[in-house]
Order: sequence, then C-alpha cells, then structure tokens
Amino acid sequence: MNISLKDTVAQKPLFSILFLCLVSTAMHWQIFTTDLIGVHVWRQSQTQINIQNFVRYDFNIMNPRNNFVFGESNIKRFEFPVMQWLVAAAGKIFGESISVTRISMFLIGIACVIGMFFLLKAVLKDNLTALLGAWAFNFSPLFYYYTMNPLPDVFALCCTVWYMFFCSVTLTGRIQYHCYWPHSFLDWPLLQNFHL
Repeated sequence: MNISLKDTVAQKPLFSILFLCLVSTAMHWQIFTTDLIGVHVWRQSQTQINIQNFVRYDFNIMNPRNNFVFGESNIKRFEFPVMQWLVAAAGKIFGESISVTRISMFLIGIACVIGMFFLLKAVLKDNLTALLGAWAFNFSPLFYYYTMNPLPDVFALCCTVWYMFFCSVTLTGRIQYHCYWPHSFLDWPLLQNFHL
C-alpha cells in the first residue's frame, strides 16, 4: 500500500502541526535564554520593563510602570498592556526571567501558527495547502524573528488571525458560534494597541 504525503497530511493534520511546532522549538532553542537584542531592542526593553514591574510591584493592569521617575509617578500609559499583563501572570507563577517572557511569546507565536493553519483550512478547504501556508508563515523571516521577542504586535497578530478564522467559519455557516466569539478575539488586539 503506497501512501502519499498528501494522504498522510489529509488524515493526520494535527500530527503535522505538532511536527511543525517541534521543528520551530528546536530552531529557536538557543534563543530562549538569550537577553534582548536586535533592531527593536528599545521596544522590547520597554515591554520587558512593563512586565517586570507588573511582577515586582503592582499587578494592576491599569498601572503599567517604567523605571524612570522624574519627581512624579512612574506609571506610563503608552498602550493598554494586555499582553504584558498576561506574560507577567506567567512570571508570577513561574518566576521572573527572560526565559519565561520568551517562552510565553513563543507560545503566543505557536497559537498564531495554529490559528493560521485553521484559517487557511477553513478558507481553502485543503489540509496540505493549509499546512504549507502555516509552515511558510511560521518560517517567514519577520515572524520567525519576532516570535521570541516581547512585542505586543505578535499578540495582536495572533488574536487577529483567530478572529479571521472564527469569522470565516461563522460566515460560511459550517460552525455555529455565538456572535461574541469572533468579536472577542478582535477586542484583544484593539485593546492592546489602544493608547491610554
């Protein structure tokens, strides 16, 4: 019996997604403990400072802090810190370190890739094409680099991909969701990028 790659992927798409996640983990392995570096290190540092201050001082999501105090409060509300607050929650549970931040961001990136697979599968109705699209998305240079970095844009992208998936399956009528499911995934990136 000759089984082709397309037949294998069509029958076991989740196994293929798991394999994609394992390959991505292996390729990112050395970066999990690396300090913040890169072109956008100023944005990463600002986000990491918010995360650290949520863990260390005040866990109130309405009080994002930085380390600069000039005779007044160090609460700086540049944007609504949904992602920073969620990563800080992981920091409160597992301990404060750059590894916890990078692992949290990587898991958000993996959720984004899985969402892209389901979105492509819903739109194109082919497991192999959806897997190839998710593979290409995962290893595109910008997403591959930013997946490990504490940038709110990755969180916003992940929520937007899942929003598009829920909209596509709701509009086609194949799966009946209440109307709040797609919009709840749209609310997260809107909140994240909402400037206070």
